[in-house]
Amino acid sequence: MVRRYAGAVDQLAKTGKVDAAIIAQFAAVIQPRVAPQKRKNLIVIKNLITTRCRQLVNLRTQEMNRIKIMGKDLEVFYRRIIRYLDAEIKRIEKRLASHVEQQAEWTEKQTILKSASGVNNLPVLVPT
Repeated sequence: MVRRYAGAVDQLAKTGKVDAAIIAQFAAVIQPRVAPQKRKNLIVIKNLITTRCRQLVNLRTQEMNRIKIMGKDLEVFYRRIIRYLDAEIKRIEKRLASHVEQQAEWTEKQTILKSASGVNNLPVLVPT
């Protein structure tokens, strides 16, 4: 946003003093909303979800699909990989549950969600 502002006021020079002046002018004129810094626990939760959901679960799905394609000869090999991935997913889910419990503001919402039928014991993430 600051770069676009600098272009709008025709100040695209790249020196420290000019940059500082443009940033100060941008802040004074535009008055952007200050976003609160995310707590470390929320960052850890996000990273664990990324690891669990996007990476390990996708890898497990790929290996399960390979069993169907590669046949019986390599099934033992792929089953071993799947067992390892399952163990890693469980380990990360335990860590994730621990970090979610530390989010006091989520506790009540999490309890309500888990009381509904169809919601299992995986960590339920309810950002506020």
